[in-house]
Amino acid sequence: SLSGGRANHAGSGDDDVLRAVIAEKALPPDNEANTDGNRHFYGFECENLGDGKDPWPAVQVEAMEAAAAAVCRVHNWNGPSVIGHLEWQPGKIDPRGVSMAGLRRRVDERLS
Repeated sequence: SLSGGRANHAGSGDDDVLRAVIAEKALPPDNEANTDGNRHFYGFECENLGDGKDPWPAVQVEAMEAAAAAVCRVHNWNGPSVIGHLEWQPGKIDPRGVSMAGLRRRVDERLS
């Protein structure tokens, strides 16, 4: 079923990261959790063991890229608006094994 309300997916994260995402600038280190990300971010659940050994199939990463690009296109955002949980909240590791810089580059390529 579809939901039209808030999803608690991002949790608390770093306000400096949020400002960088809004400005589409390089991300600073996420060294505090002082801002509610659930009201600011879309979230995608990407299944993986998160142990650094479980592979990310190319088709799965392509789906992540396509979904992120679709959201960016609707809002007139670019690749720098795409972040991983690990870049938002100290202590989070996901999506371990996916290059977020590479994913942002691929989103930008898809948008152009």
